[in-house]
Amino acid sequence: MRWLWIIMVGVLCAGVLGLASDPAKAGTTQAPFAVIDMEEVLVGYEAYAQANEDFRTYFMEIEQQLELNHQLRLLNDSEMQELKDLRAAVALTPQQKARREELQGLSDKREMELNALEAKGNELTPSEKARRTELLEIGAKRSPAIAAEERRLTLARQKRNQEMSEPFNQAIKDALETVADRNGVSVIFTKDIVLWAKTDLTEEVLAELNGEQEDN
Repeated sequence: MRWLWIIMVGVLCAGVLGLASDPAKAGTTQAPFAVIDMEEVLVGYEAYAQANEDFRTYFMEIEQQLELNHQLRLLNDSEMQELKDLRAAVALTPQQKARREELQGLSDKREMELNALEAKGNELTPSEKARRTELLEIGAKRSPAIAAEERRLTLARQKRNQEMSEPFNQAIKDALETVADRNGVSVIFTKDIVLWAKTDLTEEVLAELNGEQEDN
């Protein structure tokens, strides 16, 4: 199954999409219920597919930032600020580029050093114990800032998800209602909960969403 990055909360939360159609609009007494394949609708909905790809790109950028924050957890405050300044600079000298690379790899080196010290257990010398304590303190001091940034990025991602999904939720609901009225249907089921149905409105709903429905 294709991964759908934008969560269509309002439409997909139930298997039954209740739509009380207006017989006067429909002008017909056709089947009182029909089905649609919601996965096919989401995959074939062109505007949604593009927004889906945009959100995927944004999602991956957030994931990379979260991963980077954890990778840099053993940089102290002054080193983190220096690295931020170097990353924000428009143009860097060769020395500044070298320093940026050094800082980006420094936390990994300290992680390996800390792991090696931890592996020695009770066999640490006094100087090694002091070094282990120093590294642990750096990580402990950075931990609240990393957690706060993770919360900020997670909330930003959730907000973007909601902002992007709401118009599509509404558009799908509107298309379902329009197609239901046109076909005299009062209830639409998602296809995955019905063994068989005579009326499948998937293609018609997709045509409505993609602006391909001809006026009668």
